[in-house]
Amino acid sequence: MKSTRKLVFMGLFISLEIILTRVVGLMPTNITRISLSFVVYTFSGLMFGPWFTAIMAFFGDIVGAMLFPPIGGFFIGFSISALVSGFLFGLISKDYKRIFLVLLLNLLIVEIGMNTFWLKIITHTPFWALLIKRIPGIMTNVLIRVVVLIPLLKKFEVSLLNENGY
Repeated sequence: MKSTRKLVFMGLFISLEIILTRVVGLMPTNITRISLSFVVYTFSGLMFGPWFTAIMAFFGDIVGAMLFPPIGGFFIGFSISALVSGFLFGLISKDYKRIFLVLLLNLLIVEIGMNTFWLKIITHTPFWALLIKRIPGIMTNVLIRVVVLIPLLKKFEVSLLNENGY
């Protein structure tokens, strides 16, 4: 029963991740995406932990790319970035220090490091030139995450998720 329930939740989270990333998300430039997928990663992490969330984010990115093909085509690097981001958001809790640590690590490792590196490979543009162009979008994402996550987690009761073992 527990594994069936987890599988159902994974399907639900993957579909929500696709909607929030590919349908509702914005892509103001071809090197920046602004989305609310972190909300799904957060709830998944609170319910099932970092490994489940990492796998969910990875498959969510792959399925999303199949349903809504990116302009430049599929690139596995962004799925790996989603996996790492999912893992990091899977570590989140209601503790403000932990929230800011997760956001900082995601900013440095995924947004600045990995995603800019993948774009460097795809576009053959120098890393620092890409990073400078990406800074406004990255900062917008960070601001949205802080503005959404802090009140959301403050109001949210984690024990609701843990009912019946979840």
